[in-house]
Amino acid sequence: MSQFETLNKIIADLYDDALPLHNRIINFLYAMMGVVWFDRGTVLFFRKNEHAGYYEKHSSISINWEKDEDFVKKYNSYYCHVDDTLPVMDSPYPVIFKSSTFFN
Repeated sequence: MSQFETLNKIIADLYDDALPLHNRIINFLYAMMGVVWFDRGTVLFFRKNEHAGYYEKHSSISINWEKDEDFVKKYNSYYCHVDDTLPVMDSPYPVIFKSSTFFN
């Protein structure tokens, strides 16, 4: 199977609603490890708190973070509230931005 076919299968499996979303994301993260090396991963789901005016983490699905739970707690309690990419990405229209604006 070519790398292109592998990536297409990974994406197709992610959208296959025969499995619960949690399982599909876990499978996606492990499948991506075979394509791009990383030792742990997380998919975060945020919602906008309209009353408070900021985004808050709704939930997350992670692999291989068990040994660094303190780091995850620190992110949840502090950093996810100041993540300035969320308002830009949550726009009702296409957005073009310079990656160095966020990742300097």
